[in-house]
Amino acid sequence: MSTITGAALTSDYTPADSGLKLGEMLSVTREYLDDPNGRRHKRNVLVRHINAAQADCKRVIEQADDSFFSVMVDLTVVSGDNDYEFDLPADFSKLLHIEKVVASGTPTPAVPINFARRHPIGDERFLPEGLSTPPTYYLRDDKIGIVKPGDSYTLRLYYSRALPRLDADADSSDIPSDYHDLVCLQAAKRGFGSEQRQMPPDLEGLRQELTAQLRTYVEDRQRQYPTFVDLLE
Repeated sequence: MSTITGAALTSDYTPADSGLKLGEMLSVTREYLDDPNGRRHKRNVLVRHINAAQADCKRVIEQADDSFFSVMVDLTVVSGDNDYEFDLPADFSKLLHIEKVVASGTPTPAVPINFARRHPIGDERFLPEGLSTPPTYYLRDDKIGIVKPGDSYTLRLYYSRALPRLDADADSSDIPSDYHDLVCLQAAKRGFGSEQRQMPPDLEGLRQELTAQLRTYVEDRQRQYPTFVDLLE
């Protein structure tokens, strides 16, 4: 088994250093719950609701664009007759794409395979000259394995990262800052549910409106292309 080496992290989305801190989110959520002094909803319970609400918003975002929170990391694979395993990154949430980096040319996508069937019956000695099979990989618990790599190369892994848990009052959510209020509304909905109460219709309407706006924001973001001006002589 190996660990990640030569990691080069990139992300498609970088959160702005703005928006509501956890302490402010707690206050806003208590206002929505009509519990400004926290008599019905203790801090530890509300923090749990806010973290769950953050995950709810992340799912809305990834339904519109699963690469929104994408991260890239390079793995160094060494040839051998055995499987080559890596520990998945600590913030790994969902696999998006894996490819073998080629020195000159298009990267070769890796092919997923069931762990139990990772060693199919066959003999690669009878492959036509110059033809090679793409890398095959499997996921097992918190590891990713490469099946019998025939050569050494760089494997590029793209994955969606988990969002950091919010614990301290100064912590910020990685959800786009314009939608931190939606996190509070979603947390309040969970708070009302814990009391076996329905969310007031006006708050529920606002929650649904902001959810739709968030989805539209993510979808529109994918359609933003550079604009070129053609000068005709």
